[in-house]
Amino acid sequence: MQPPEANLPATVIADRNSSDSRPGPLILVGASVRSAAESARRAGFQPIAWDRYGDRDTRAAAEHWLPLDSSPTPSSLRESLRKLDQIGATNTPLQIAGGLHGGYDWLRDCRRKFLGADLECISRTAEIEFLAPLAAHARVAFPESVRLSPISGPASGHPMPGRWLVKRSSSSGGLGVRWQAVQPSPSHGSLQHASILQRFTSGRAVGVSYLGDGNQAICLGACRLITRRFGDLPFVYTGAIGPLKLCDAVTQQLRRIGDAFVKHWRFVGPFNADVILQAESVSLIEINPRWSGSMELIERSWSETLGEPCSLFESPAIWQARLHRRCADTPAPPRFLKRVLFARRTQWVSPLECDQRAARSRWQFKDVPNQPTKIVAGQPIATLIAPLTQTNLPDLMRYQWG
Repeated sequence: MQPPEANLPATVIADRNSSDSRPGPLILVGASVRSAAESARRAGFQPIAWDRYGDRDTRAAAEHWLPLDSSPTPSSLRESLRKLDQIGATNTPLQIAGGLHGGYDWLRDCRRKFLGADLECISRTAEIEFLAPLAAHARVAFPESVRLSPISGPASGHPMPGRWLVKRSSSSGGLGVRWQAVQPSPSHGSLQHASILQRFTSGRAVGVSYLGDGNQAICLGACRLITRRFGDLPFVYTGAIGPLKLCDAVTQQLRRIGDAFVKHWRFVGPFNADVILQAESVSLIEINPRWSGSMELIERSWSETLGEPCSLFESPAIWQARLHRRCADTPAPPRFLKRVLFARRTQWVSPLECDQRAARSRWQFKDVPNQPTKIVAGQPIATLIAPLTQTNLPDLMRYQWG
């Protein structure tokens, strides 16, 4: 890996470490920014949520909510920026705080200051030309990967044994991942918007939560990712369990991944790495230089362990102090489950019904619709979050909305 100074102008490095990240108004953009907005609020920010759903919890955590088109365009961006100016957010910085199917290229004409990752970081971090050397630098595995093109298939005439996946770079939550035949042809429909062909790696899929301070990464915990098949999409994200108890060998590898990323970009703020664990070996799959869905489980566990509200939007110095406070003999941190609940049939769902279900189950429901809403079969209704005990995991995993 080249040193960061060889890749980034000094002004960019200074920008990412500036004091402008102190609590104040902050625009959070993503498909769903609910958990990020709640976290930012705990850290003292006044979040402005800009997402697709505007659910009840997002609106409660945010100063303002702006709707985000499912397929944003430059014209819709201009209209949203005009609305932001109207609510007094003329100079408010923006932070990408969630995945978005289709990516963030439509933000290239936005002249606002980006906190955390800018669009160059978002784009380059998804490239195999970045990830493979970073994995080698961190001394972890990286699956064999080939950049694809809709014009020419990389495997034409050359057998490639094994199981392969086609992955779109401008996607998230597993919505851009499909199985691929051994020899893709240029006319194969799945290649029209493909990014890479990657060899499948078996093992436990884990999301790792980090906080960068510009020089190193603070590894705050890891969660087992829950996925399920939807049609021809085999790995759609549906939740997480964590934090996990990891052996020292795995923990050291995860720290090296985080440190390599932060040192390359001089990155400040929360970010995530998705990895595959096999015994004591780690395979890097991707890095998301932004807020990630499993982070709220890590925050909950730290909050309950220390008896104080914790947020990944707080400064790295605060988290370093917490690391020193948590002694080696501290009991095992509490674990939580997060499950996205999907409609099994098209139905109307009201906030009152969500509250009634929560009262009966004593579990928490998040991402609740802001008003009675018609949810189409296969679409998310709400998110279940509950502490794990030795006996309740089967009930939590079997729970269905109906």
